[in-house]
Amino acid sequence: MRNICLFKNKLIIFLVFMLTLFLSVKIAFAQTGKFYGTVTDEAGIPLPEVKITMFDAERNKKITFRTDKKGKFFMTIDYPTTYQITFELKGYLPISKSMKVRIFKPNVLNVTMANLNHFKEGNYKAAIESFKQVIKNSPDCFDAFHYLGISYFMNDDTDNAINSFKKAKEINLENVMVYISLAKCYVKNGLMDKAEEAFSQAIKLRPDNAEIYNIIGTVYYKYDKIEEAIAAFQKSLQLDPLLSSTYYRLGCTYLKKRDVEKSLANFERFLELEPNDPIAPWIKDAVEKLKKLRNKENKYRK
Repeated sequence: MRNICLFKNKLIIFLVFMLTLFLSVKIAFAQTGKFYGTVTDEAGIPLPEVKITMFDAERNKKITFRTDKKGKFFMTIDYPTTYQITFELKGYLPISKSMKVRIFKPNVLNVTMANLNHFKEGNYKAAIESFKQVIKNSPDCFDAFHYLGISYFMNDDTDNAINSFKKAKEINLENVMVYISLAKCYVKNGLMDKAEEAFSQAIKLRPDNAEIYNIIGTVYYKYDKIEEAIAAFQKSLQLDPLLSSTYYRLGCTYLKKRDVEKSLANFERFLELEPNDPIAPWIKDAVEKLKKLRNKENKYRK
């Protein structure tokens, strides 16, 4: 009787062990999710070799894979979290999406990517339609709204450009260039208070960035806001006294103001920093002409 009880106990222990092992294996296999979809262009044509990157910020883990010949992709996910997913292909607008991926259930994501050829070729009407199609399928795509805004701006439609930039800003409040883009529209429309506000928001994001002030000065220069441009360029040089492009632009601004001496000083400083720059010969020629003009003015004053 004792032997029977001992055998029974061993059998129960063995069965518990095997069932626990089987259950563990079953759970391990069950705790995965399927992530799949198709990537196409705005005409619905599948895009092969699209680079897909999934970043898991929680674990600081990155997964990279590509679409197949039919534009399809498939990945097994073993951890439920929110992934930042980017789709990249040369010649196409990159797409970035945030997606909460689950296990036990399929996770489907179909993506439309816009061909940038229309935009690069200056065919902004066609580019607008391409970006609209992307937004239709990816309404949270910052880049699509930003490029759409730029296309509207280049097509002299500042109202729609402003609306597009505002939507882009809602998606990503930390992107400096969207505030610069908004400011360009406001300056073009003569809405200087709104332009100043947009520039201020850009500066808050990058308060010590000389290039931001350089860009701001360039926008003001383009629309003949000379004093505002000079102030922005001077701030840029305070932050980075070796930023050669600012000296060039400041020289051009003083030239617009008919201030020969200050224009010369900035052009000469540019040449000191960038003697081999492609535009250096043009600047040297401008310097020589300005020096002759200065000498004539000095003789006239005497």
